[in-house]
Amino acid sequence: MLDFGTISPAAIAARLAEDNQVLVAEIAGKPVGMLELKAGRHIAMLFVTPSLQNQGVGKALINAAFELATEQSVTVSASLPSVGAYQKYGFELAGKVAESDGLVYQPMEASLP
Repeated sequence: MLDFGTISPAAIAARLAEDNQVLVAEIAGKPVGMLELKAGRHIAMLFVTPSLQNQGVGKALINAAFELATEQSVTVSASLPSVGAYQKYGFELAGKVAESDGLVYQPMEASLP
């Protein structure tokens, strides 16, 4: 089962009412990953079922987001434990570690071809 953290279905619906897209990866009809792309340029959420991490699900979602991007670069405010994964996806550090509403994150950016 995909763990969306504290994001409820109602919260996802509200986010979709904005200029956001939610991509869902499925295997055998079951959701195994999701990514939210805000305003065609910022990854706001990326979740992959823990047992399927490091098996290409996140990379497929990132690639799909890159195809949908409306800007020449895509940004993410990466949680510190996820920085290495985003670097594997082609993101680079884009500033100093920061904090917002108690969440510590690393700004990152990927330039698109």
